[in-house]
Amino acid sequence: MAELNAVAVTGGKGGAGKSTIAVNLAALLSDIGYRVLLVDADVDNPNDYIYLGMERREAGRIVIRTPAIDQSLCDGCLECVRICPTHALLGKKGNVPLFFEDSCLGCSLCAEICPRKAIKEGKKEIGTLYDGESGKIKMISAAIRPGEARSPLIAHNLVRFFRQIDKNQFDKIIIDTCPGVANPVMQALRLADHALIVTEPTPLGRHDMEAILKSPHLLA
Repeated sequence: MAELNAVAVTGGKGGAGKSTIAVNLAALLSDIGYRVLLVDADVDNPNDYIYLGMERREAGRIVIRTPAIDQSLCDGCLECVRICPTHALLGKKGNVPLFFEDSCLGCSLCAEICPRKAIKEGKKEIGTLYDGESGKIKMISAAIRPGEARSPLIAHNLVRFFRQIDKNQFDKIIIDTCPGVANPVMQALRLADHALIVTEPTPLGRHDMEAILKSPHLLA
């Protein structure tokens, strides 16, 4: 395996054994002397640290900016509604816009464009970054706050965390993706040089394997 650098363990279907393979691959490489970075990219339910008997540490909070509209200043011009890329603000001309929090990406474009400076920046914590060590294995992960719907934002923050790490201190990188073929999986696959697809001999296993094989990040 000397030619491998960053390997993503993926497969689409949940419960097929991706985490089991990823953790055991990291443990095997560690046992034969490699320094391994294990990225648990299942941001909805990261549990690789449990497999390893590792104590994970909080490495940071994931906080996004949210708009707080001062109704005494807002004149309902709807510039914020026009500029919002995810339609998290909706309103009728002359009225204070409604804010749909789960759609907000925290970009602050609304606050920047507001001509009356009626939008202040609030903050909301949506997840947590973690790290830990076990022998020659270092693990990083991110976990979404229960009830939150913005897994892609958590994955984005995990990618940023990954890129801040000095890769020269590791010989191998194993990335354990979450199930499915949604945005968090694609973000994890972009970090890898190779992908190991884990499936099972069932119609569902074949269906989900074919779905992950259509990923543009595997076809590139």
